[in-house]
Amino acid sequence: MSEPGPGTNVQLDASFHLAVLSQGVAGHVADVRAALRSLDDGTYAVKADTARPGAFLQFKLGSSGDSDEGARTRLCNRCFVGMVGELITFIDRMIAFRRLLGTQMKVPPTVNTPQAVSEFVHSRLEEAYREVATDTSLSNPKKLTTFAGINDLSRRAALSYFSVRRAIEHHGHSPQTNIDLVFGRMRLLAGDAEIVETGQVLPEGTGISVGLHHSMRELASGIEIAVREDELEHVAFTIQLLIGPEIARVASGLPPT
Repeated sequence: MSEPGPGTNVQLDASFHLAVLSQGVAGHVADVRAALRSLDDGTYAVKADTARPGAFLQFKLGSSGDSDEGARTRLCNRCFVGMVGELITFIDRMIAFRRLLGTQMKVPPTVNTPQAVSEFVHSRLEEAYREVATDTSLSNPKKLTTFAGINDLSRRAALSYFSVRRAIEHHGHSPQTNIDLVFGRMRLLAGDAEIVETGQVLPEGTGISVGLHHSMRELASGIEIAVREDELEHVAFTIQLLIGPEIARVASGLPPT
């Protein structure tokens, strides 16, 4: 970067926030996997009833009363909500990013070094982010319309995640209308058939390929939502590798790849 002065340009890069999104989503998946493996090996209830190390006083809070399946559903649903929260934060930051992209900022005279300029721009981005995040007139679906150029799968998947999150958070875990939970997943194919387990015998000369498949599961109105672990993995994949990059592309003004 050149010394600040008239006409100084600062490059804004969405890739940092895309990496933060990916790390946040991966963290939620790692957390739920650790808890679910404790359910699988029978140690979850014991660990849940173990006092914090070094605790001088322990107040018995009682048991959750959940069965293993109830705990599994609660953990998976909370992981889903956490991942969608990461996506919403990313969208807010990309809206702020887009608002500042290409704009001219009046730099105070005291901001006279490359480091100071970088800090000044960062502070402006944070201000713009807070304005978006606290704007109650912007629903999550409305925020998504800011990125009208994203592909159809990313748009439909993101909208379905907003709906499922809202049902879990605000409607007692039960959707008020049917929701199609949409995600992309990678498939290993033998010809046109999917390979779903080890040991499958294939005809000689069958070609093996990897392809992206669009999937969905209908969540029925009035039925309590129970997101499955495999669906969490597909949703994480969709956020990290489809929705996030598409929004970053449109926010940066880049053409479809």
